[in-house]
Amino acid sequence: AVGLLVYLLNDTMGEGFELAGEAVDRLRAHSLVIVSAAVTLAVLIAIGRRDGRPPQGIMLAFFIALGIGLHNLGEGLVVGAALSTGAAALATFLLVGFVIHNVSEGFGIAAPMVGERPRWYVFVGLAALAGLPALVGVLFGAQAVSPYWAALCFGIGAGAIAQVVFEVTALIARRSGADALGRPAVLGGFVAGLAIMYATALLV
Repeated sequence: AVGLLVYLLNDTMGEGFELAGEAVDRLRAHSLVIVSAAVTLAVLIAIGRRDGRPPQGIMLAFFIALGIGLHNLGEGLVVGAALSTGAAALATFLLVGFVIHNVSEGFGIAAPMVGERPRWYVFVGLAALAGLPALVGVLFGAQAVSPYWAALCFGIGAGAIAQVVFEVTALIARRSGADALGRPAVLGGFVAGLAIMYATALLV
């Protein structure tokens, strides 16, 4: 799960900076991506630990789905922008690629719930939280949304993903000890997550 999310974090920041480069210079869109990511990270950590305990299980899965959903909102804006310029074939290709790419992200959402038996509607809700923002992004992107606001969305998404990376890593350390982070099984899982995300990203 951490490997999947770290790749997604890198991808989100990269897309945010790319869109920031299209915004008016004096708006400091590159700084906006960094600041919005940092503020989102801080706010979500505070919310997640408001009762003095770190999020686990379904709550941690919720935060992962939220982070992925915010990332997908930004990607939806990109697809919508392609539609608004008449590039329907490109938009269709991107949408198909996003679906395939996001299947692997589902493993990251499900990972914190291993050992639990959530009801079916929990999975439906998490899938909707992670996936539906892409459709919202398409609708707004088709209306020629400014690169500045799209960059902001990616910045917020990056902050949400960073919060989840922090919490999942902390969960591993709590359950298995800090030294577990350096064990071959954990590092192998991390590399596998990166590899899976990279391989599916080639389709986008």
